[in-house]
Amino acid sequence: MLEKKSLIFRVIAGAALIYLGVNLIRSSLAEQPEHYMIYALAGVIFGILGLFWGIVAVKNLVTHNYKEMLDDDADEIERALRKADAATDNEKAEETLTDRTLDEELRKDRED
Repeated sequence: MLEKKSLIFRVIAGAALIYLGVNLIRSSLAEQPEHYMIYALAGVIFGILGLFWGIVAVKNLVTHNYKEMLDDDADEIERALRKADAATDNEKAEETLTDRTLDEELRKDRED
């Protein structure tokens, strides 16, 4: 899943490719250089690629099928909380172990 800014860039790039393709077709047909059919074909390919890229990006923008910056922050915060919880659990386990050891030593001292 792409970020919103990447989709916006793809819409702009798609529009630029369509513009490039249309101008390449126009100029190759108007001037008719030696290999004008190759230039026209390249223009068609650029136009189709730009149209496809732009339509897919616009569809993802309209359907909100993109990753928000806040999603990254939320994931990072969640990871930090899990790490803190794990550290707290480890500290509690160490405290419990220390308490048990002290209790055992006190019992031994009382028995002696």
